[in-house]
Amino acid sequence: ALSLLLPVLAIGALAYLAWSTKYIVTDDRLIVRWGPFADDVPLSGIYKIRATWNPLSAPALSMDRLEVLSQQRRGVLIS
Repeated sequence: ALSLLLPVLAIGALAYLAWSTKYIVTDDRLIVRWGPFADDVPLSGIYKIRATWNPLSAPALSMDRLEVLSQQRRGVLIS
């Protein structure tokens, strides 16, 4: 039973992350939400957006991604 439960839980967790992923653009912010995680990027701090195929785990549902770089020297990958 445990050998079936773990894969079902893993698939359920991935499905939850996929269906809860949202990108919200307000007047001054880019808000990225996926599952219980959120990233809030001020639009005024964005200095570069570039296309990438970076395979790192990120709130991007495809491999065609955009990397949004902000002044805080952190990037967020979105699709």
